[in-house]
Amino acid sequence: MTALRSYGAGALGAALLVIGIVVVTTQPVGFGWTAYAPLTDATFSPPFPTPAMWIGGALAAVGLALLAGWVGFRLGRRGPRPDPTQIVQTPRDL
Repeated sequence: MTALRSYGAGALGAALLVIGIVVVTTQPVGFGWTAYAPLTDATFSPPFPTPAMWIGGALAAVGLALLAGWVGFRLGRRGPRPDPTQIVQTPRDL
């Protein structure tokens, strides 16, 4: 249970990040190039970004923030590192 609690937020953040990136990159493009001259002078401007791209970007941002927070929490919970300037000699080292 503690492993699920300690790694659950990181896994959820990574999953949201991946899902958001997949949603953004798999949206079909609504315009293309043609080989003929247009019949009117109007320029077609496709709706960019689409609502699905906004949702995917939001999912990716939330996932990235959750993942960064989890990594920061995990690094902050580590024990203090020993000071390398203070060398402790044991009788075996002498």
